[in-house]
Amino acid sequence: MTATCNKWSRELSETLDRMWPDWTIQRTGGNHLKIIIRHKGRHRVIFTSSTPSDWRVLRNFEAKVRSTIRELKEEAA
Repeated sequence: MTATCNKWSRELSETLDRMWPDWTIQRTGGNHLKIIIRHKGRHRVIFTSSTPSDWRVLRNFEAKVRSTIRELKEEAA
């Protein structure tokens, strides 16, 4: 796990820690966050804003992570 230090990144890190063990957060050149989720030699990338736009953004992010994890598990099966 790698994360930056702002509050939003910490929230994302805590959410990812709860949901999946193998992930990384990186800041892109365009000031977005690049989240890499890995499973059995495969990976998926999720991009999100480095600043939350409203109260739904964390829920939407969790839904995207769940969907990504499901895809990775199906591919590995």
